[in-house]
Amino acid sequence: MVHLAIFMMELSLHHHTASFFSTHWKIRCIMIRLPSPRRFGFRNALVAGAVLSILAFLTLGTNILGLRNRLLNRNLPIHSIAVLPLENLSGDPSQEYLADGLTDELITHLAKLGSLKVISRTSVMQYKSTHKSLPEIAHALDVDGIVEGSVVRSGSKVRVTVQLIRAANDRHLWAEDYQRELGDLIDLQREIARTITQQVALSLNSEQQAYFAQRTVHDPELNESYLRGLFFWDKRTEPDLRRAIENFNLAISRDPGFAPAYAGVANSYNLLWYLGFMKADEAVPRAHSAVEKALVLDPSSAEAHLALGYLKLHNDWDWAGAETENRRAIELSPGYSLAHQWYGYYLRSVGRFDEALEEYERARELDPLSVLKTLRVADAYARKHDDAIPSSLIHRAMELNPSDSSPHYSLAELMERDGHASEAALEWHTALQLDGDQQLVDLFDKTLSKSGFPAAKRAVTETLLERIAIKAKTNYVSPRNFVELYVRIGDKENALRWLDMAFAEHSSFLVQIPHDPAYESLGTDPRFRAMLHRMRAPGAS
Repeated sequence: MVHLAIFMMELSLHHHTASFFSTHWKIRCIMIRLPSPRRFGFRNALVAGAVLSILAFLTLGTNILGLRNRLLNRNLPIHSIAVLPLENLSGDPSQEYLADGLTDELITHLAKLGSLKVISRTSVMQYKSTHKSLPEIAHALDVDGIVEGSVVRSGSKVRVTVQLIRAANDRHLWAEDYQRELGDLIDLQREIARTITQQVALSLNSEQQAYFAQRTVHDPELNESYLRGLFFWDKRTEPDLRRAIENFNLAISRDPGFAPAYAGVANSYNLLWYLGFMKADEAVPRAHSAVEKALVLDPSSAEAHLALGYLKLHNDWDWAGAETENRRAIELSPGYSLAHQWYGYYLRSVGRFDEALEEYERARELDPLSVLKTLRVADAYARKHDDAIPSSLIHRAMELNPSDSSPHYSLAELMERDGHASEAALEWHTALQLDGDQQLVDLFDKTLSKSGFPAAKRAVTETLLERIAIKAKTNYVSPRNFVELYVRIGDKENALRWLDMAFAEHSSFLVQIPHDPAYESLGTDPRFRAMLHRMRAPGAS
């Protein structure tokens, strides 16, 4: 009798490299007893060997019945996670803030772990109430694991169900059902985050262990107000940011020692100022007061350090101090996408473009479905004059949100720079249509057919200038709006006049102008150089 060894191979991939040739193979032999050559025959033995080889190829090569996936993915470690929006099962749409706020909190806690990539809220919220399968979502977000769950509220009691799933084979790794009082919810998310770190076998340093060990039961109304604040802050509109501040302040009124609410207030005022909805003299003192309290109460708050870095850069023009605070925010929360985005913005403002690209890339990796972050990366590559990469990224941004006009304006700028005026004009037409202003579309098309692309752009821009001038008579309009429009049509004198107003008002956008290509036409003007000098901009003479 002879024995034929059939090899069942199980891959144990070394997680430090993606190379196929560095893969470690464990060989398991199943010994099958066959008849002796006298009874079986040499030809039959060859046939049997060929059949076994084909079966092995089909199993590992064509993934029959998913066996290959089970073999290859069963023991792979989880290095990246997406927390899908918790589902509101209360039957009450007014409770959406609770599910979304708890999702946000869980992401915030997990983002503090530098060894685990955690997808940011902007990207995961696109899968709210989705019908896509978990493997599809994991592929789109490029993650190993998915966290999903639900929230049900009944009076003061809340039930939170959470499960961790390995994305590649849709395998449940852990699930838990929590019944808590409303006042326990914020700390519950910290507890869930700690449990997830244990499930994915992450080792925590002493600082992280101390952070996840914190336990505080809060006033139920504080929890509700804070979670509502997060819900509105994430919407980024002027009315919602003001609602966020109201709710964060309500949380503070319930507990003046609650640091996260102060950080929320500071970041809300900073955004209102940045987006041009509020003047510096109104927003900055309130943001400063809130961030100082936040850092006294919790020096390890990444959100507070990010807010302070923003104020140091945009208000104090303390360029070195701003970098210190941005880097501290990233150190405290390595997975905080917004911190990488704002640090990239800082690096771009000081002309360190290669470093800015790295930070923008990291921000986009953590928030892969963000149009804004995708365009930031495209802009950084465009500075290298490598048109293939920015063009593909801009088209990716169009796919992410087909109704967003900003990628079309970006592509038009890229095409115009390279001398493709007709293609640039087409993108402008599309962008104006997406903006939904038919008057501007008609004006653009009429002027384009009669006088060409530059004249069509100028006609639209002059109309916009007339509109905001009328609006400015009764409402606040940031000088930035005037500056950017006058720069677009090459009106140097009016651009400088409004820049002076922006400087007097301490507009937040001023830190961008030293290295923004849009302002190159002003670069040699002594008035422009003097402004950069007064801002202490790096490299300004």
